[in-house]
Amino acid sequence: MSREPSALLIDIEWCTGCHACEIAGQVMNNLKADQKCIDVSSGRREVGYRVVLDFIAQPTDLCHLCAPRTAVGKLPACVHHCPPQVIRYGPRRELEAALAAKPHQILFSPSS
Repeated sequence: MSREPSALLIDIEWCTGCHACEIAGQVMNNLKADQKCIDVSSGRREVGYRVVLDFIAQPTDLCHLCAPRTAVGKLPACVHHCPPQVIRYGPRRELEAALAAKPHQILFSPSS
């Protein structure tokens, strides 16, 4: 019996750039300081007379959706520790529908 693939949906419009997801992933997966399973980058842009900072949390090749945690019914570490709750975990098909409803998000599903 095959299981429906899971994914992460990250709302980049509301990411605060706190890096809690990076730290949680590093600690959960015993990664070295230079390794990350999710990477938060920032950029600035001008909107009219305002400067806007954008933060983008992007999973890396090391992300496996915290398989040991999700196998026992827990959320991935990045989702569990995200203060603004902008990272969602669930069935890929369900998250694809949420992405279609609000496109300023990133959908990540590791290749099987």
